[in-house]
Amino acid sequence: MKNKKLQFILLFLTIIIVTVILHYVGLLNFFENKIRRVINPVSTELYTVSMQIHDKTLDFESLSDLQTAYKELLNRQQDYDLIHTQIGLLKGENEQLKQQLNFLQKTDYEYKSAQVIGLNVEPVGNTMLINLGKNQGVEVGQPVIAGEGYLIGKVVRVEDNQSVLRLIYDNQSAVAATVLNTEGSMGVVEGGFGLSVRMNLIPQNESISVGDSVITSGLEDKIPRGLIVGTIQATEKESYKPFQRAILLPYHQIGNVHIVSVIIS
Repeated sequence: MKNKKLQFILLFLTIIIVTVILHYVGLLNFFENKIRRVINPVSTELYTVSMQIHDKTLDFESLSDLQTAYKELLNRQQDYDLIHTQIGLLKGENEQLKQQLNFLQKTDYEYKSAQVIGLNVEPVGNTMLINLGKNQGVEVGQPVIAGEGYLIGKVVRVEDNQSVLRLIYDNQSAVAATVLNTEGSMGVVEGGFGLSVRMNLIPQNESISVGDSVITSGLEDKIPRGLIVGTIQATEKESYKPFQRAILLPYHQIGNVHIVSVIIS
């Protein structure tokens, strides 16, 4: 029994060795070509089908096809990223415009909506450049709002089709304002304190509190009453002084504003 197994193994090894030798000397070329003609169409079809299983829309039959498809996919991804970014910007601008319209529809103000086209356009100070100017009825001193009626600055320079506004927290900014408290305390809101602003000249005997809202008083030319200046974050009261002060937080998204409205009248 063992001899038969040994004979079978030797015969098998002999056949393999002979086949390898015949292959290398070329005596099997005729038979190998016949076999390839039968196998190649089948293997190609199986390869194509396998790619269709993973992606029903693409057939890759060569490395070159795969590389071309990969480059096309990268281009499509870049186009998608660009479109996605543009949609995000449009959504943000649409939301800002909607907030402003919600506020303006409750008032009788005449206004013009504008796009922000630059920040800090002057070498000194906190400023913003918008795409409206003299030709659109913009004048120096007019207020500019964002969000739901937040005052973000005043126009300080006007050209034909663009204008510069000084932001409310600029160190040269000053706005006449009123606290929405029992007394309707009045004062002047000034910038120059980072991203916060300070309301000065509030009478010492009047009660102001953290959380009180502050609006424009209407005592300035071209600036109507009722625009939101900010919310009181802290108060500064010293008994020996005739006036007290308050630290306000203005509109928190001034640096991210894309759409604003200029109050014309």
